[in-house]
Amino acid sequence: MNASEVLARFGTRRLLAFVAALVLFLVLFLVLHLARLPLLLAARLLEACMARVDGWVTVSVSTSATSPGPGGDAWQQPPPGRGSQPHSHHGTPRHAGTPRHAGAAGRVVG
Repeated sequence: MNASEVLARFGTRRLLAFVAALVLFLVLFLVLHLARLPLLLAARLLEACMARVDGWVTVSVSTSATSPGPGGDAWQQPPPGRGSQPHSHHGTPRHAGTPRHAGAAGRVVG
């Protein structure tokens, strides 16, 4: 059924009501999609900030455990006040002779 048949059968008022309903539907569809854009922008911004913070935390956690502090690496020194214990390293690196120790010291173990 084309528009002229609808006009002949139901009249002008019904045709205009249908066109108005169709336009209203399209306008609401457009408004709802435009209303979600600020929310989408906020979600993307939050995602980017969270990724940056995650990167900072990952770098800070991974480097603080492997890099020596001001008095040497905490893993290499026996705890103060405990004296000599059979399992202490007495100042030798924990991973001496391993590729991890060589990478931290800047040399290659062959």
